[in-house]
Amino acid sequence: MSAWKFIIHMVLLLGYIIDPYHIAWYIGRNRVPELAEITEEPSVIFELVADILLTINIIICFLTAYEDEMKPVKELRLIAYNYAKGYLLFDLLATIPGYFVMM
Repeated sequence: MSAWKFIIHMVLLLGYIIDPYHIAWYIGRNRVPELAEITEEPSVIFELVADILLTINIIICFLTAYEDEMKPVKELRLIAYNYAKGYLLFDLLATIPGYFVMM
């Protein structure tokens, strides 16, 4: 596994732990947090870095060739189409910050 994929997987794994915690913390208190209150959380820096890395990953996926019938496909239009019909929706959903779910 490449280093980039490892970093993305670790970011997603930590996001799967941190986001439900934030949602449960504020829903358990029956209130919606203010934006200023959210930015005081120490994990906000992690979430910002994670969102930046996931956005960079989307750009990289749009530019990375793939194999079709054992032949590399390098045409950007076909790469974009292949990515859009595959993982693009999931990658876009992964970049939504957890605190938007609470608002």
